[in-house]
Amino acid sequence: MYASWIARPPKGLVVDIASIKTPLIEPIRALQKAGVRVASIHPMFGPSIVLLRDADVVICDTGDADATEAVEKLFKPTTANIVRLPLMDHDRVMADLLSLAHATAIAFSLALPQSEHPVRSTTFLALETLAAAVVRESPDVYYEIQARNPFSGAAVERLRAAIDRVAAAIASKDSAAFAQLMDEGQTRTPRNQRNT
Repeated sequence: MYASWIARPPKGLVVDIASIKTPLIEPIRALQKAGVRVASIHPMFGPSIVLLRDADVVICDTGDADATEAVEKLFKPTTANIVRLPLMDHDRVMADLLSLAHATAIAFSLALPQSEHPVRSTTFLALETLAAAVVRESPDVYYEIQARNPFSGAAVERLRAAIDRVAAAIASKDSAAFAQLMDEGQTRTPRNQRNT
């Protein structure tokens, strides 16, 4: 679509809201060369969110400060958190926030037994609730997020490697290695979470 606009550049401001930016980098640059003002954002929430309290909105730097400022002004009256990222870094970050998170939730749902247990732990319930929400989203949208992000494969491979490390510590009955994995996990997660 962007290519068709180069011959007849639109007036005003073009705002890209795609979840994956890599395929759009060159078209954005071409539009800018044609004199079009282009901003790039990624609301980190879906259409079910009504209030933007604590919702993150990523604003990517396209090199057009005026366009970025114009789109940022749209969110100033809200309580949304504005997060700025270079356009080139967006997909790498989204591989962690979306690809890794979605793959983890989908894999967890696939690992669940066919029948429900009569009891649930708080950890299980939290993961089950998350997985249930993820697998009820649009498979087409989630597939696009996985397949079109050039960094998704590496994120999913890190998940596979992490599961292999946990499985190896359990199989070898190595409590020190298991504790080391838990310690390493603590360095990568927020400290203010309750024990579950």
